[in-house]
Amino acid sequence: MAISPDGKKVATGGYGGIEIWNTQENKKKAQDISLRPSLSGGLMRCVIFSPDGMNIATSVNQVTQVWNLNTWKETALLLGHEGDIEQIVFSPNATKLVTGATDGTARIWDISNGKQLAVLKNYAGRSIGLSPDGRMLAAGLFSNSVYLASMENGTRLMIAEGHTQPVTMLSFSPSGRFLLSADQLGMVLFWHVEVDGQVTKTPMGIYVATNEIGAVYWHDEQHVVLADLGGMQNHPHFYHLALDGMW
Repeated sequence: MAISPDGKKVATGGYGGIEIWNTQENKKKAQDISLRPSLSGGLMRCVIFSPDGMNIATSVNQVTQVWNLNTWKETALLLGHEGDIEQIVFSPNATKLVTGATDGTARIWDISNGKQLAVLKNYAGRSIGLSPDGRMLAAGLFSNSVYLASMENGTRLMIAEGHTQPVTMLSFSPSGRFLLSADQLGMVLFWHVEVDGQVTKTPMGIYVATNEIGAVYWHDEQHVVLADLGGMQNHPHFYHLALDGMW
């Protein structure tokens, strides 16, 4: 399920296609989008609106489809993964798409022509983050490190090491100057990001939460709110952190 950026549409995915609902008209269904017949029996793992609300992307098995919400027509069919796709992220300007799959790769795509721009290997399948300007991609690797790459062609910018467990959350600050990474045991690391995409070799801050982090909200460039998944008690904890140590 996904909500459009303006909050006016909700998309729900099933085995046969997508249903688009209008949130302002008594939940009246706005449109149905049917999957290609070859995909209609597969499980839809991801559905997401583009940041401008003009497109919607879905993944079924190893295939990603993109539709234009004005014409309701398919605009891109992205083929190449050899494992089920479990993450989809649009670039901020909605011109590119990043997919992550169980085949151990994350891939960068040009939506305008469906061209695959880069394949990032050793992707652990848990976390993808994009910088606000759309220039950098951060991805968690099987080595528990964080891979930073160019969104233009996938060129490696740096590998940040510090986690001892799989990285499950990656989030850039609003300006892209800082990167938050969190692992499955709740360790949170803060990294300073240089203009050229390099990050500090050692984290500028460390925080250990009670459980794995499930959501991140940057209040501003120096303050961030975290929510963990609640653990066995299913009782989430909330954390208000300041990069300068005071909040």
